[in-house]
Parts: sequence; structure tokens; C-alpha cells
Amino acid sequence: MFIIFIALLALALIVFISDNKSEPNRYISFIILTLSMRPAADSLKTYIIPMIEGYQISLLNPSLFFVGFLYTISICFPMYFILLYSLAYSELFRFKRTISKIIFKVLLLIPSLWMCLFSPISSPGPQLSTDYIVLLVWTIPYAICSIVFLLVAYFKEKHRFLKNERLINLFFIIPIQAIFILSEVIIPIFMPEHLNYLHITPFFYLVVYLLFFILKFIILGVRYLLQKKRHHYEKMILDSSMSIFNHSIKKEISKISLYTTLLKNYSSFYDNEEEETIDAILDSSYSLLDVINKMNFHTQEISLHNDCVELKEIIYRVLAFNKKLLTDKEVELFLSIHEDLNVYCDRVHFTELLNNIIKNAVEAVKSNGVIEIKTELFNKYLSISVKDNGYGIKENNIRKVTNPFFSTKKSNHNYGLGLYYCKNVIESHGGFLEINAVEKAGTEIIIFLPSNRVHLSYSNRIGSVKNGLNRNRYCRR
Repeated sequence: MFIIFIALLALALIVFISDNKSEPNRYISFIILTLSMRPAADSLKTYIIPMIEGYQISLLNPSLFFVGFLYTISICFPMYFILLYSLAYSELFRFKRTISKIIFKVLLLIPSLWMCLFSPISSPGPQLSTDYIVLLVWTIPYAICSIVFLLVAYFKEKHRFLKNERLINLFFIIPIQAIFILSEVIIPIFMPEHLNYLHITPFFYLVVYLLFFILKFIILGVRYLLQKKRHHYEKMILDSSMSIFNHSIKKEISKISLYTTLLKNYSSFYDNEEEETIDAILDSSYSLLDVINKMNFHTQEISLHNDCVELKEIIYRVLAFNKKLLTDKEVELFLSIHEDLNVYCDRVHFTELLNNIIKNAVEAVKSNGVIEIKTELFNKYLSISVKDNGYGIKENNIRKVTNPFFSTKKSNHNYGLGLYYCKNVIESHGGFLEINAVEKAGTEIIIFLPSNRVHLSYSNRIGSVKNGLNRNRYCRR
């Protein structure tokens, strides 16, 4: 039991230290910590108490009281923290004021405190008493509510990555609740003849936690690292190849441009047609140099110069860049973005990232098309989504659009590097891209930026269509 207690305590510390700013993470560590009190109490009861009795030390009564206190914590508080975790992780309830949130948590804590203070459980399986009846009355509703909150959040979630994460957490919470209710409520009340088997309960908790960590952090983590390593290797090869290619082509084009400029200096010896030919060669060489510079910009190693910038300012600047195209197409643009949201990012690269995505959306829609730009805050990420009702992407092309030189556009000025560049930029910031598209129905590109790069002064929103705020065609205020 002592080894299981140490293992659970270590897990609680690892979870807490890994991300103590995340509210759901803190609650997971508290769940593990409170459940570890049972093996701690069992260890004391098995090894320490008999030693005290043998030596007839005066600490026997305080020790017995402490053991009972640990049992009470392990029974009265886990379900409370599971419910708080479900509320925080599901994000179904948002409190505008901190005091309202604190009051709500205190109200939920009343059953646990009442049992801990006025009806403590002195052993893991006493005879049937009101303790377990009261425990049954409030733990079952808490368990049902927590599962319902997590299920609702799972089915409401639209983002693939976050949906998979919610599913993994469901597989973690449901077994924990099932083991807790069976061992701490059902068996003591309805099957007291099996009370002797309760001492193995912490072992099952440990197994569930280990499986959860193996699935979430080892299997999925290794898979993510392998994908990241492969992407980095492919990018390194591409960067090296493009560097050689760009240098060679740029050198030859510069020669052509130089010699053509020298020929142009003797324009007095040429007729109009020959002069126009020289001008055309010069224009072509300048265009090719521009193409090479753009390709070099989108494929070179990204070096970040981080700064705290206002996201709203970047979005409006990008909209100003595309104002003519938006106005010509009479695009109906809806904004649902946080008012005072600052992000810690590279201003140049992040602006170009948003410009690529928003420009793609504008080019994809027809006249009177609709584009929606929305920001959402999650526990670990800020999402910025750009959704259009344009021609969409074929299902078999969705995974390819972030590959270099792949494009679904037929324009001669498109090189298939836009989304590849966007993916590199957001990954350099510690985030990722998600692309959802249906052919002939539209595309949604979502940028996920880690919460450690986000600062929100207050969550007042602007331009929300569904909340009855501004609904209008594009205009730059």
C-alpha cells in the first residue's frame, strides 16, 4: 500500500507541476491526491498503528484519529474535485465575476465538508451507517452531472484535436467514478460481506492513471514527436534544396537583367518593336526575381522576434490589405473576436500568416459570399478560425494542402507555398493548424495558439452575429 501511495502522490505532483496554471490540471492533481489518502491510511493502519500499540506509546489515539481523517478525505473529496474538473474542462459554464465562481465552488463543497466535520468515517468499511447513506445521496448526482458535462462538451466540440482530447479524458473520468462509487458506496451499503476486498481499490486507481498517462503522454506524445521529426526532416531537405535552387536561378536571372539593362542603354539604335522586346525581357526578369524572393521567404527557416501585439489590430490590418477584393466581391464579413486580446508572437510572420488564410478565403468565395472570423479561448489554446462558403476542398486533398508546391488553384501566380508557410509559422509559435472543408460548401481554417502566448484583459466581444451585434458587409471603420 505504501508503494501505491507513493506512486499516486508522485503522479499528483507530476500533473500539478507540468501545468499548474491550467485549472483542469490542478483538479486532476487534487483528485489523485485525495484518492491517495486511502493507501496512506491503510499503510498507517497496517504498519504504524500496531507498532505504536506494541510499544504502548501515548500517540495511539491521535494516530487513530489521523488515520480516520485520511479515510474521510479519500471518501468525501474526490467526487467534489471530479465535478469541478468536469465543469472547468467542459467550459459549459463561464462566470463573469470571480466572486460568483468562488461562491459556486463553496456551495458544491458543502456536502463534503459536512461529512468531513460532522459525520467522519473512521474506517474503510464500518457497519452500515448514515455516513454511507449520505454519501450515496450526493455522490451519485455529482457523478452523473460530471459525466453529462463531459459528454455534452465532447459532442459540442467541433475541432478534431480537442474532440480527441475530450474523448481521452472521458475514458479517464468514467473508470475512476465507477471504481469510487462501487468501492466506497455500493459495496459498503449493499454488499458488506465483500468489505475485505476494498484494500485493493487504490491499485485499480493506479492502473487507470497509468493507462491514462501512457495513452495521452506516451503513445500520443511519441506519435506527435515522430510526426514533428519527420516534418522537420522534410523541411530541412526542402530548405536546403530551395536555397541552392534560389541562389542558382537568382544568379542567372540577375545576369539576364543586367545584360538587358545594358542593351537598353543603346535604345537609340533600336526601333520601337525591339525596344518593347527589351522592356518585356526586363519585366519578366523582375517578375522572376520577385517570385524567387517570395519562394525564399516562404521556405526559409523561420526566426521569431516575439512581441506583445493586439490581435484585433493585426486582423484589421489584414482586412485593410484585402479591402479592394472584399469590396469588389461584396463579401459579407462577420467578426466575433475578443476586444482586448493580446498575443505574444512575431508580428511580421503572424500578420503574413493571417493574411494568407484570409486572402485564400476571399479568393475562394463568389460575389456576395460570406466569411466569418472568430476567436475562442480554451483552457490550453486560443483558436482563430476563418470560415468561408466558397468552393471548399476535396476530401482527398485536405491533407495535401499544407505540402509545399501543392495547390488547388489554377492561377499562374500561385506557387502552393501559402499554407505550408502558415503551418511552419504556427508550429514555430508552439501551435498547430486544423483544416475542415467540404467540396462546394466551404472551408474553415483554424489556428490554435498555446495559452501561454495569450493575454486577455477582459472578455468583451465585438461583432458577434449570433449575439445580435454588428451584422454588415465589409467596411473598414
